[in-house]
Amino acid sequence: MRKFLFLITLILPLASFAQTDSSKWGLRISLGFHQSSHRLLGSDSTQAFTETLNELEKPSYVTGCGIFLTRQINQKLRAHAGVQYTVLGHRIDSLELAKLHDIRYRYELIEIPLGIQYTIRPTKRVSPIIGLQLQFGKTLAYKWSYRTFDSNTPRANTLEYPANSLYMSATAQAGFRFQLHAKYNLETNVQYQHNFQSMEDSPIERRYRLLGIHLSLVRYF
Repeated sequence: MRKFLFLITLILPLASFAQTDSSKWGLRISLGFHQSSHRLLGSDSTQAFTETLNELEKPSYVTGCGIFLTRQINQKLRAHAGVQYTVLGHRIDSLELAKLHDIRYRYELIEIPLGIQYTIRPTKRVSPIIGLQLQFGKTLAYKWSYRTFDSNTPRANTLEYPANSLYMSATAQAGFRFQLHAKYNLETNVQYQHNFQSMEDSPIERRYRLLGIHLSLVRYF
């Protein structure tokens, strides 16, 4: 009887992992919380104005979400593709000369991500994970809002799409995978996303970057 129980304790974890490994396809739903900052690049003729903007413009805090189809290549390597909603932006706390404050700039993008993820200890229920991803995005909306010194009511403006409506960015990520069940994983990671292009076609380029935390639930089939 003791030998039988001992064999059961050995077989059950192996069977659980074998079921996960045999599930080649999966669906991942992700939610992200980011700090959106940017880098301003200007020419010699716009250097003074660029320095002024660098002092005025501050990072904003934004959220994003996505849904991905995943494919298990082997025990450690996984590929994925999907669609995600990404927000970029920045803020200006106050413009005294214009009598404005609480100014918010917001870009909304739809992106197609393609990426790979590496699981360092695939047989363990808790494992470190690292990954790389490319995103191809298109602008959905470009908005900015403000408040006046005379009124605390926010006023919003929806502007035309910026001249550069298609974008490419790259993401690096590192975190942990928690195996909840043979077919369910919970993942949490830190992500850094860098945009290679300016959001606007202007003498001063504004290239955004995101740093934040992502939470994902993966369901294998």
